[in-house]
Amino acid sequence: MSSRYFNSKIERSSYQDVHKTSSLESGAEKWISVVEKGGPPTLVVEPNASNVLKPLGSKQPINLVSIFGAARGGKSFLMNQLARKTGVFRISNAKDPCTSGIDLSRTVLNLSEFRGKIGNENSPKVLLADVEGQGDRDVAHDARLASTILPLSKCVLFNWKDSLQIDKILNQLGVMQHSACNVDASSSSSNNTAKVFGHLHIIFRDWHYTGTPEAVKQDLFGRDKRILGADAAIKDNLRRTLIEAFDSISVWLLPPPVEQTIDLSKELTEKDLSPVFRKGLGELREALSRQLSHPTYFGKYQITGSLLNNIVPVFAKTLNSGDVIFPESAYTQMLKLEVENQRRVFCIKAKELFEKAKDYIHKETVHGMELEEELNTFCQKLKGEFEEAICSKMNAEQSKSFLSEFDMILRGGKAEILLENAKLLESKRSEALKNAKDKFDSAFWSHVRSSIAFTAEEVEQIGEKAKTEAISFVSNIPGDNSVALKSLKEHCSKEISKAVEESKTRKRREEEVENALEGAKSHFDTNAKQSLAILKSRKPYTLQEGERIISTASKNALNFLRNKLGTRKDFEARLEDHSKVVRANFVAEYALTITHIINSATRAAREILQHGPEQKELRERLPVEESLLVDAWKPVVASAMRARDSVLRGWSISQNDAASSEDQVKQYSVYEWNLLQEQNKRARENNLANDQLLRLKEALSLQSQRADQAMEAARMAKSALNEAMSLRVDAESRAKVASSAAERHAAAVVVAELAAREQEARALMLEAQFKARELESQSKPMEIDEMVSSAHENSPMRNSRGAEVIDSAREDVRAEVAARVTARRRRSSIGKQIKGRENKQITANETPAEKLARERKEKRVKAKERAQKWHLEGGAKE
Repeated sequence: MSSRYFNSKIERSSYQDVHKTSSLESGAEKWISVVEKGGPPTLVVEPNASNVLKPLGSKQPINLVSIFGAARGGKSFLMNQLARKTGVFRISNAKDPCTSGIDLSRTVLNLSEFRGKIGNENSPKVLLADVEGQGDRDVAHDARLASTILPLSKCVLFNWKDSLQIDKILNQLGVMQHSACNVDASSSSSNNTAKVFGHLHIIFRDWHYTGTPEAVKQDLFGRDKRILGADAAIKDNLRRTLIEAFDSISVWLLPPPVEQTIDLSKELTEKDLSPVFRKGLGELREALSRQLSHPTYFGKYQITGSLLNNIVPVFAKTLNSGDVIFPESAYTQMLKLEVENQRRVFCIKAKELFEKAKDYIHKETVHGMELEEELNTFCQKLKGEFEEAICSKMNAEQSKSFLSEFDMILRGGKAEILLENAKLLESKRSEALKNAKDKFDSAFWSHVRSSIAFTAEEVEQIGEKAKTEAISFVSNIPGDNSVALKSLKEHCSKEISKAVEESKTRKRREEEVENALEGAKSHFDTNAKQSLAILKSRKPYTLQEGERIISTASKNALNFLRNKLGTRKDFEARLEDHSKVVRANFVAEYALTITHIINSATRAAREILQHGPEQKELRERLPVEESLLVDAWKPVVASAMRARDSVLRGWSISQNDAASSEDQVKQYSVYEWNLLQEQNKRARENNLANDQLLRLKEALSLQSQRADQAMEAARMAKSALNEAMSLRVDAESRAKVASSAAERHAAAVVVAELAAREQEARALMLEAQFKARELESQSKPMEIDEMVSSAHENSPMRNSRGAEVIDSAREDVRAEVAARVTARRRRSSIGKQIKGRENKQITANETPAEKLARERKEKRVKAKERAQKWHLEGGAKE
């Protein structure tokens, strides 16, 4: 790894600030605490406040806004509203105050953000401080706590949440009077009228009384004529001190934040505030913004984040000792502390630099001159930065001792690093030489001895390559490596010469041995191949027979090799490997042969199961009883197993292969048995279906005969009716021409008898016709389909084959019935034609009166026939 990487590594690590700063976020940090440990209270500056102040630097002006007032008066709420943020300071409705000591907001506001309007981005930034509520402890405690930030605040807010009580307000403002006494500004300016503090804003909260801010201010700071004597003098002195200490004093009267008192119990947001309160708050924020647009000075020094971070501890130390704060002396003391801190910081940076350098030279190899050059560069840079940092805070004479001390630290650290690096280089060089020799020996000899095929020239080439790699391994060490390289080259040359000689000797000896080994292999191959060819020519043969032939040939070849070379385990192993290859090939070939034999045996058994004579004879006998079928199937399976065993006999079959073959035959036998059972079942069902269809045809034939008989009976009844009607007509004709009463009476009796006979013949005819129609309807194709389908549903042969048989039978029966119906309809049509011709002959000689009488009579007859037919049909249905 290059030294430039060492440069960047050290530069990134050595110039990191020793103080880690956290990103600013909402909330507040504890700035100043008051600690009581059995003695007087002590002001303690919390280190976490540096996380807020230090990132602000020494260039950006900072204006501090601090708030004072009685405890539990809503100071934190007011500061949150001024900052336009919730959660900057913790608020609570509990009886105990939320703030102890002084809290500093983590939020740093731009003036435009604080004001709510776009302004100059170069204006000072705004920090907020919340001071512990007054009145819980004595005035001296409150004054010492306030003295730490009052001289540094641009704007001081005094929060009062009550009516105008002049005495109480002046008593609490007396804390600021005491603080003013703790600060002497006369030493910091030639102007004796210089103000100690910034702008004071007295804010009356929840004001619902009469009066104006000017009137209230006059009441507070004007002369009170009601009080005389010593009390009046004390009050006037207090007023005068406050007016002289602050740049300005303003009074603000803010109404309650909400209109409903019940809303004060919850945490308020900006939208909950009343319009009047928001207006007053906006006016206060606008006045503060005008004052905050100018930077703050402590004495003649501008307030910045760095100054706040460094001078507040000086204030705390001065106040803890009971002294008065002098801005000039405090600033000088702060500068000394800063210089001391800078010296400590740069010493830590120098230590980190040397620690990183030491770690790096232990991990990486660095040339001494390069290391010294880089260390000089960084030390000069570090020294220049240290000089720049302290010269801005003190004169050249004061900074000389600090620079001299720091320079000695840098020189000592650099010398220590260079000395340690020289020792490391020497140690690494010795180790590299040893490792290079070991690496050469390992790479060279392992390569040379890995094969016997290398010639002397190849050995020399391998040695030169390994030698080059070993030399480059030593050459990477910075410094003078000539002695080490010379020693390495001599070692490599010696080893290469030794290997060349060994290679030549080994080559001659191995050529002799190889010839003997090849002869033994040829002897083995010839004997083994001839014997195996004889074995394979006769079938079947076992695996053990072939292995015995190979073992015998291997022993003969081994004896041949020993006669040539004596006992040589390595070449005997090579010959044994050759015989193992031949044995493995034979075993693989035998396994393939066995696979073919097993397949042939399985096919032979399957052929017996499918097409053997026993199987053919059994199928011709179907259907048979189940028990007889089982007894007849057993010889078929036994014959198949015998056929399989005859094919496998004489071969070396493993138990697994034999079991697998037997399982296959059993599977085929189960399959053929299931197929045979299905065929037997189909044959039995076909017989049953044929018997049932035969009975169905006989029933249909008998039913058709009955229908023909009924039709014949209907025709005979109709002939009888026609004969009766003819006789009645003749009798009526005779009755009309009868001359005597006796003849007419005798003719009327005959006519009545013939009419009764006609009526009886007509009833018989209707009954015969109804029965014939009923039998005919039962012989329709739809009825036949239902009968055949019912026969199929009730048949045990409910499968595809049964459906085919039923369909065929249905077509046969349907064709036969259709032929009979056609013949019956033809006969009926011929009868109707004959009857029509007879009716024409009868009506041809009728008179109109006779025709009308006949038609009326026919209507009555038809109506009567319909009534009788309905009666018969209804009675049949019921």
